[in-house]
Amino acid sequence: MALARVIAFLFACSLAAKVAVAGGGFEDSPHLVNVPNPSRCDVVITPSNASTTLSQLNDSSKRVFCVRPGDYRSYGNRDLRVSGTQSARRFLRFDTPDGSVPAIKRSQQAFFESIRVLGNWWVVQGLAIQPRNSETSWFLTIYGGDHNVVDGNLIDGRDHWNGPHQVAVVVRGLYGDPGNYNTVQRNVIRNGDRSHNANDYTGVQISMGWEPGEDNNWNKVLDNEIYDWGDGISVSGVSSSCNEAGHQHGTIIDGNDVYLTSAKRVNCATGANDPNGGCACAENGIDVKANPSGDAGSWTQITNNRVWGFRPTTTAATCGGSGATGQAITAGSHCPRNVFIARNIASESVIGIAAAGSSWIVAGNLIHNIRAYDSSRQQPIALLMADESSGFSAQFNTIANSASAYDDGSDNTDTRCNVLVNTPGSTGIAQRRGYNHVTTYNSLYQSRDLNIVGSTNVSYSSLSTSNNADYCYWRKRWTQSEIVCVAKAATTEYSPHRANASRCNVGLGAPFGMPYIGFVERPAGCGLGGEGAFAVAGMHLLRRRFRRRAAAEGEAG
Repeated sequence: MALARVIAFLFACSLAAKVAVAGGGFEDSPHLVNVPNPSRCDVVITPSNASTTLSQLNDSSKRVFCVRPGDYRSYGNRDLRVSGTQSARRFLRFDTPDGSVPAIKRSQQAFFESIRVLGNWWVVQGLAIQPRNSETSWFLTIYGGDHNVVDGNLIDGRDHWNGPHQVAVVVRGLYGDPGNYNTVQRNVIRNGDRSHNANDYTGVQISMGWEPGEDNNWNKVLDNEIYDWGDGISVSGVSSSCNEAGHQHGTIIDGNDVYLTSAKRVNCATGANDPNGGCACAENGIDVKANPSGDAGSWTQITNNRVWGFRPTTTAATCGGSGATGQAITAGSHCPRNVFIARNIASESVIGIAAAGSSWIVAGNLIHNIRAYDSSRQQPIALLMADESSGFSAQFNTIANSASAYDDGSDNTDTRCNVLVNTPGSTGIAQRRGYNHVTTYNSLYQSRDLNIVGSTNVSYSSLSTSNNADYCYWRKRWTQSEIVCVAKAATTEYSPHRANASRCNVGLGAPFGMPYIGFVERPAGCGLGGEGAFAVAGMHLLRRRFRRRAAAEGEAG
């Protein structure tokens, strides 16, 4: 009877999500590409016939290439040049009836050195791309191809040492031909720069144009788990004057888990490996430098991601790229504009969300457990509005259990209806307050922040006055799913600050397909107090059962 109560509660309170096979409640991205499973294989690739079958990948009379378990890396890079069509996609996929998505869940793999997609309408699905040649810089690259899908692969740098440069997945143009409408979804991408080289290295990169015409538009990065890379996801740019030859429009980054583990931690003073170190041989979680136009379809959208574990790049040793200060989600330069950041969870980093450039909307995000990990490094700030920037809107964000909440250097910024809980506060990094920077109708519970000023903001001395509930969520979608609970981070119907909603703009996300953005809150029907604790215990019980079932079915990971 007790277990039945747990199960009933979980289905009401699991973030309105489906329960994944690995355990945990995760909602599929609404932007996922539905890839049909082809009913037949035109070519079956095996270790014994690979010398002839791999050479058929660009045979226009064959469309579906199914790969049996084995190691094909000795055949080097494979190019996919011949295009399919919308009604007749071309497939390079692991040979199972369901495509075995994701590859991380299988005990057997089909290993490839690297893959380059130069054609259109390809699906690369269920493979293990795990280079071992140090000269392999890019593991899977889409060169000027359109409508390609990279789905459910394991892309792993564990065997790649001493290479000059690394990017796991690149979408870029080729001689002026852009890469448009490509999707990177449901992959596990891990273990970048194992030898700590002095280079930038990225899990997924949506590249700027190197030549005129290479705008690389409408690409998507969805529901991946990306860990231990320098930048987890980058919408890149290199120009200090923001005048790249081509700019990315309409990039969507949704539903990903992006994080660093102790494998990337180093001692700040020496650069030596240290699982408890306050610095890292890495940079940021999600790094955006794109400079698209202002119509809603062109904005960069960063939504529903979970990003955590980022630390300042060490300066004692040259590793992890040009350097960062431990941002979970950030502008990588002063260039990005027209960025929509909503309903993400940024945590356990030095800076939660850092906005720079112009015209950002930062709304409905949960930022928690932001603090310094080394006393000599950057002041921790949950939400940073950078100096020399302008035109930001920050509404309905919840900042919890953090050292410092807010910095206010940007001009023409509207910061309303945000909630701070258990955040002691400081003066940030001592920027000047931006021109026409307004903070109104924000609520602070057992919190203090000198940068949130104005007569309509309200401070409460007691955390309990918030009537907030704990907020629990799942992360690590494809590997070791785990629950994180954040004390008093969920707005309830009894929270005093709910009355502020009428003063703010719940329709901020409507142009981007998110018709309502409000305070961070649990789904309707979720109880408080003991029932919530009871449910969390039940979630752990079900998670263990899912893991036992997965082991019985022979799944790895």
